[in-house]
Amino acid sequence: MSAGGVGAGAAGRGPGARGAGTASAPVNVGTLLSPHASTGRVAIVDLSRPETPREITHAALDARCDAVAAGLAARGLGRGDRVGILALNRPENG
Repeated sequence: MSAGGVGAGAAGRGPGARGAGTASAPVNVGTLLSPHASTGRVAIVDLSRPETPREITHAALDARCDAVAAGLAARGLGRGDRVGILALNRPENG
């Protein structure tokens, strides 16, 4: 969700807002992941099968977030729109 991505939690809006009531920049998953995407570092370790843990890098997670943002934008959602998600606590659901 780099430039132009869909995100939630703009300053002063909702419980996910950073610095609610201040003039800080919007915070979304893309804002948090994009700076780390080129590092190759692991962002998530999926231990749903402990015998074969799966690592997901910041770059892979950033790409998934970009794909979700593009899909939401294609359906008419834009920056500042709120989206609810009901999913299991698994990387595949992100």
